Amino acid sequence: MFKPIKLTHSEDSRVFWASDFHYNHVQPFIWQARRFSSVLEHDRAIEDSLSVLHQTDTLVYLGDLALNSSILSVKSLLSRIPCNVLYINGNHESAVSEIYKKEAYITEFQNRPCKCWKNVYFMGDYLELTVNKEYVTNFHYPLKVWNKINQGSWCLCGHSHGNCPDSREQNLKAKLLDVGFDVFRGPVSFDVIKTIMDKKKVVSFDHH
Repeated sequence: MFKPIKLTHSEDSRVFWASDFHYNHVQPFIWQARRFSSVLEHDRAIEDSLSVLHQTDTLVYLGDLALNSSILSVKSLLSRIPCNVLYINGNHESAVSEIYKKEAYITEFQNRPCKCWKNVYFMGDYLELTVNKEYVTNFHYPLKVWNKINQGSWCLCGHSHGNCPDSREQNLKAKLLDVGFDVFRGPVSFDVIKTIMDKKKVVSFDHH
């Protein structure tokens, strides 16, 4: 088992999360539900949201970047992200998977073997990391139980587009949060997430 990746959030080097952009997803149930007039307006809002990121930051991305997108358009979107991206797989990854299979090369991130394309590090389906003093489980899907849950660790996820009651900000019964575009409209910082998590209770379903 790999040790958790260690990140530090500071003024000079911030940590953000995002998920479920569904860039180029032409189905109206995505962009209309997000109150955009067209998929073009939707995609521009995603692109604009990335302006918050700086070169020294880190973005932890929890899957489902794009759908109905060409590899070229996905590369164009990724090129707008100036910082390192720790990419966790979702369930809609066709174009991203092609980049991973055909163009990513083997490397390491903090001594952990992985594949990389430019500034995007593909970390697989699941990632544990620490940010400052917080222990964070990162997974595309919301979990019921995760590592160190009874010690106050966090679980950050996506997938549900804000529709899972357990992973909403308003649910104070567990430190579980959906960081998807439907919820935050773009990358959300460690500081914002910590403010939310500090209001949530530590729960214990088992001995973990």
